[in-house]
Amino acid sequence: MNPPNKATCSSKPPEWLPLFPFIESQWSAVRALCEKYPLLDDYELTADWEQFVHQNPHWDNFAKLRQFRKSRLAYLAYLDFFLPLSKHMITMSMVSKLADFLLRQAWQMVETEMVKRYGRVTNQQNKVATLQVFALGKLGTCELNYSSDIDLVFVHDGVGYSEGDK
Repeated sequence: MNPPNKATCSSKPPEWLPLFPFIESQWSAVRALCEKYPLLDDYELTADWEQFVHQNPHWDNFAKLRQFRKSRLAYLAYLDFFLPLSKHMITMSMVSKLADFLLRQAWQMVETEMVKRYGRVTNQQNKVATLQVFALGKLGTCELNYSSDIDLVFVHDGVGYSEGDK
C-alpha cells in the first residue's frame, strides 16, 4: 500500500485513466512528473518551471504558460486520487500556488516585453510606476480548485510616463 500522499508511477497507465480525459490527454507529462515528484510534498514548482522553459525554448511565452498549467493541473489531479478526502485542501492549496506562480511568470514576461517596447514607466515623482495585482475570491484565500476562475484587481500608483515610444 502506498503512503497516503504517494502516487503509483508506472509506464502503463492506470485502468481508470480513460474515465478522466483531461488527465489522460496529459499522461506523458503526468507520468514523468510523478516519477520525479511522487510525493506532493516533494514538488518544486520553481525548479519544475525552469526545467520546462529550458526544454521548450521554441514555444512562445503564452504557449509555455498554457501547457505548463494544463500538464501540472493534470499532475495535481492525478496525485489527488491518492490522497484521502480529508487532505483535499492540500491539493487546493497547490492549485492556488500554481495559479499564483503562473500569474507572476506572465506578469514578468509582459513587463519585460513592455519595457523593451516602451521603456520604463515613471510616475509624477519620476519613480518607477508600479502595478499591483490582487487576487480575490478562491485564489485570494488559496482555495482554488481545478475549474475555478480567478478574480483579479489591477491597481497602479498614478499617472505614468514612459521613457520610450508612446
